[in-house]
Amino acid sequence: MADDFQGLIQALKKLAPKIVMELSPKYASNSSDYRSKLRVALHERFQEARLLDLNIVPELPSGFVSISHCRTLGGYALSKYPVGFDIEESSRVEWRFLERMWNPKDEKGPTAALHWCAKEAVFKGLGAQQPAVISDIGIHAWKPQGAGYTFECRGDTGVALEFAQWSVALFGSVSN
Repeated sequence: MADDFQGLIQALKKLAPKIVMELSPKYASNSSDYRSKLRVALHERFQEARLLDLNIVPELPSGFVSISHCRTLGGYALSKYPVGFDIEESSRVEWRFLERMWNPKDEKGPTAALHWCAKEAVFKGLGAQQPAVISDIGIHAWKPQGAGYTFECRGDTGVALEFAQWSVALFGSVSN
């Protein structure tokens, strides 16, 4: 099933064509030194030494990056605009996990894992405007789009997709 990540990348490209994705099992949390491997990949792409520093949030000279990983897959999303990215193994997320971070503006997503990923992607995509707690984020207006869904939060749109064993969400100017 881990080989399906190439299909996941293709499905994400259809939902968010302007966002560049790199996913790989070598960036998964069950891989040794996965954080360093991911930062090396970013460094090789942008030739920015500070991208190697695991003690700071990665920033690009022009554009934005968001990093995520789960046990079996990890990677990053790149965009000219602020972007948030989250990936989880679908089977690991249950609705009871979301109860403690529920917001009155939340409308239940198609699955617990997609809703969780949407909240995480929004949190990351807000950057300096992140709220103190993730329960301050309300996800709503879920709509089917192609193989996935769109959702809204704070006047912006995100996309979410379940593919093979993973749930993924991207938030920000995903259609720009």
